Amino acid sequence: MTGSGTVGDPYIIYDALDLQAMRDDLSAYYELANDIDATATSGWNGGAGFRPVGDTTTPFNGYLHGHDFCIFNLHINRPTTSYVGLFGFAGTEGGRTIQHVTLINCDIIGLSHVGGIVGHGVSTQFTAVLAQGSVQGGDRTGLFAGEGVKAHRCYAQGTVGGGAPEHWQGGFVGVQSQTLALDCYARVTVLGSWKQGGFYGGITSTGRINNCYSTGQAPCGFGYGDVLDWWIETSFWDMESSGAATGICGLVVPHNPDLTGLTTAQAKTSTSYPASTWDFDTIWDISPDINDGYPYLRGVTAPPEACTNMVATAISDTQIDVTWTKGDGAVNTVVRRKVGAYPANVADGDEAYNGPSASFSDQGLDPSTAYYYRSWSYTDPHYANAYCQDNATTMALPPVILPPTVTTESANNINQPLATINGVLTNDGGDPCDCWFEYAKVGDTIYTTPVQSGKTTGALFLADLTGLTPDTRYHFRAVAENSQGITYGANMYFVTESPALLEYSLLQPELAELLT
Repeated sequence: MTGSGTVGDPYIIYDALDLQAMRDDLSAYYELANDIDATATSGWNGGAGFRPVGDTTTPFNGYLHGHDFCIFNLHINRPTTSYVGLFGFAGTEGGRTIQHVTLINCDIIGLSHVGGIVGHGVSTQFTAVLAQGSVQGGDRTGLFAGEGVKAHRCYAQGTVGGGAPEHWQGGFVGVQSQTLALDCYARVTVLGSWKQGGFYGGITSTGRINNCYSTGQAPCGFGYGDVLDWWIETSFWDMESSGAATGICGLVVPHNPDLTGLTTAQAKTSTSYPASTWDFDTIWDISPDINDGYPYLRGVTAPPEACTNMVATAISDTQIDVTWTKGDGAVNTVVRRKVGAYPANVADGDEAYNGPSASFSDQGLDPSTAYYYRSWSYTDPHYANAYCQDNATTMALPPVILPPTVTTESANNINQPLATINGVLTNDGGDPCDCWFEYAKVGDTIYTTPVQSGKTTGALFLADLTGLTPDTRYHFRAVAENSQGITYGANMYFVTESPALLEYSLLQPELAELLT
C-alpha cells in the first residue's frame, strides 16, 4: 500500500492484503488502484476469511473511493460473529463516503447485522456501490447491508438467507433505520418464510426508501413493516418474480407507502415508473440487453459476461470477418487487434471494433499477414474480466497476370512444298497461354496454324507447313495469348526451294549445294 492516508495523498490499495490493512487506520482516505482478486481470503484466519473493517467499538470512519474497480471473490465465514461485511460497522461520524466500489461474487456468512458491503452503516454515505453474491445470516441481514444504510444509486444482486432466526432479512437491507435509500434496487432471491422482503426485512425510526424496486423470490414482495413511523415513496416490486402479491407484510397503519406491484413485463417498461421522480435521462436507463431488461443505474453495473465463440475468417488478401457470441449484460464489445500475437489488454494493439454488434468485417489489411483478435465485453464502467479470441491470416495477393512475350525462331526443314516454323514462349505472364503461328506469302492472305494450348514459360512450339508454293518467299511470326492479351513475335522469312534446285539436289547434290 502506498500513500499517507490524507485527502491529498490517500492510501492506494493494490491487493487483498492492502484491503485488509484498512483496519489499521479507520479514519483515513483510501482508493483502489485496480481490480482486486480476493480469492485467497477463503483460506485466511483458519478459514474464517477476511476480517470486517470496523466494529461497534472501533467503527470505520474513513473514506473509500473505488474508481469503479472490482473486488472479486471476497470470503467471510464467521457464523458466530455479528456486524459482518466488507465493513463491519461504519459511519458514526458524518460526512464519510464510500463510493464507486463493486463487490463481485462475495460469499459472506455472519450471525446478525450481516451485509455484503456493510454490517451496519450509520452516517456513511454509500454512492454508486454494488454487491453481488451470497450473504447468509440471522436477523438484520441484507445482501448490501445488514442495517441502516444511507445509499444512493446502489444495488444488490444474488442470494440472501439461510441463517437463523429467519426474520428482518431483505434483498437490499435487513432493517432500514434512520437513513434514506434513494434510487436503489435489489434483484435477490430471499430464502425463508417470515419477516423477509425483496428489498428490506424491517424498517424503523424514520427509515426511508424512495425510487427503489425489487425483483426475485421473497416471502414479502418488497418488505416487512411492523412499525408506524416510516416512509416508502414511488417504489415497486415484481409480483411475478417474487411470487408475492403483497408488497408489504405485517402492516400497522402505514405512514405513506407509495408502493406498487408490477408484472414482469411492466417492470421492464420505463413508462411504469413516474417521470416526475424517476430520472431516466441521467440516473436510470433501461435496455433489453442489460440487467435482464429491468431498469439499471447508469454507470453502476457489474462487469458483463465475457464474449464466447469468436471466429476470425480470412475472406481475401485484405479482409478478415470476425464473429462472436455477445456476453450477457454487455452493451458493447471492444475488439483489439495485433499482428503476430494477441493483445495483452484493452489498451494493447489497435482497436478494430467497438460497438453493440456481434460481428464486423476488418478491411484494409495487409496480404499474407497473421492477425490476432482479442475481445472484451463492456458496459459502463466495466470491462469483462475475461475475453474471447481467435486469429486468421489474410490470403496471399493474387498473382499479377501480364501479357505474354513470345519469340519467333528460324524456320527449318524447308523444301519445295514443306517447312517447319518454330517459336519460344519466353514468358507466359503468369497465366498458361495459347500459342500458334501466322504465315503467308508476302502480300497475300494470312493463314494461322492450329492453336497449341497450355503453354508455359520456356515452352518450344512448332508447326509443320505443307502445300507451300515452290520458289516462294513466306513470312511468319509466333503468336501467344493469355487472359491479359495477345502478343506477337518478330516477322521471320523463308523461301521454298525451286523445282530446278530440287532436281539438282537429287541428281547433283554438290551443285545444288553451291546454288544455295
